[in-house]
Amino acid sequence: MRLLSLTILLLTFLQFTTGCSGQTTPEGPDLLIGTWKVINIERGGHNIGGPTFKGSTYVFRENGTVFSQTYNGDTTTVRYAHKGDSLFNYTETATETYIIDSLSQTRLIFVAPNKEFGDATFTLKRIDEPVGKSH
Repeated sequence: MRLLSLTILLLTFLQFTTGCSGQTTPEGPDLLIGTWKVINIERGGHNIGGPTFKGSTYVFRENGTVFSQTYNGDTTTVRYAHKGDSLFNYTETATETYIIDSLSQTRLIFVAPNKEFGDATFTLKRIDEPVGKSH
């Protein structure tokens, strides 16, 4: 049951829909654009993701879509909006907001609020070169 709840939480994150394209800052391209891998999920200081989420990846694109591939090979492409410290998921009946705690060239940490089970903190690491960065 707990794994089912985690899967639902992760799938909710995957379903960023009808959003705007990525945010461009005065300093350059949106750091969110690129490929990210889930490395940890915590709730209440406890690791709740376990090994089943290792390998789940998200590719945030400049056109406002995010392609995801879960640990078991399921894929999805949906829309997202990134504004300031928030990621938005727009549904027909509600808007869900995920709070970005930290976003750098190598790491993304965000909080997924959940009143029923408690907030979950997702940590992802970048597995490609940031947009606009060249050698």
